[in-house]
Amino acid sequence: MFTFLLAVLLIGEAFTATKLASISTVILGIAAVAVADARPTEGGGASSVVGDILCLVSAFCYGLYTVLLRKELADDERVSMTFFFG
Repeated sequence: MFTFLLAVLLIGEAFTATKLASISTVILGIAAVAVADARPTEGGGASSVVGDILCLVSAFCYGLYTVLLRKELADDERVSMTFFFG
């Protein structure tokens, strides 16, 4: 989600209903896992919240990295985007 939103804002990526539907499906899957993970267990829950926040920060940083990389290397014929993104 972060990557898509940053791409729309920073490099003018097209905002389409198909992309929005795909991202929404992924978010629903993540929410299902998060709800299942939210059940109380032994060991406390405060560290789980910190871990969730760290995951969100990490996802934002990766999204920003990929968008900025695409912006900077968009016209560079010497670099393959597949090399960077797999």
